[in-house]
Amino acid sequence: MPRITIANLKARTEELGLLREKIQDLRTSERELSEEVRLAMQARGGKPLASEHFLANLAVKRSLYIDPAVFRKTFGPKLFGKCARIDIKEARRHVEAPRLLAIGEYSSTTSLTTARRIAKVAGPARTPARRKESA
Repeated sequence: MPRITIANLKARTEELGLLREKIQDLRTSERELSEEVRLAMQARGGKPLASEHFLANLAVKRSLYIDPAVFRKTFGPKLFGKCARIDIKEARRHVEAPRLLAIGEYSSTTSLTTARRIAKVAGPARTPARRKESA
């Protein structure tokens, strides 16, 4: 790992920000192209499609939704308590924060975010000599 100086850290931050922008652009392009290919394949019956280097198949994902009230009624409150997960966003719509805080606990994770800085507008330089003139 290179020596950590402020200048080095700034350069690495710049590199990280640019890389994340490229990744986001690639994700957007991939999503758009994937949607185009998926729709075209569905229109032609969903058959697998082979290009020179890749094979495309449509995959269907199935999700199971279980009504919590029906689960609790069918299997009882003890098993329900072991299996249930609380949607915090939904809970906050119905219960005041202090009541949720009283029965919950926080967990924390640390992540690094980057954001493009807005370029500064060029103006007259504020040198020591100019500062005296404007005083």
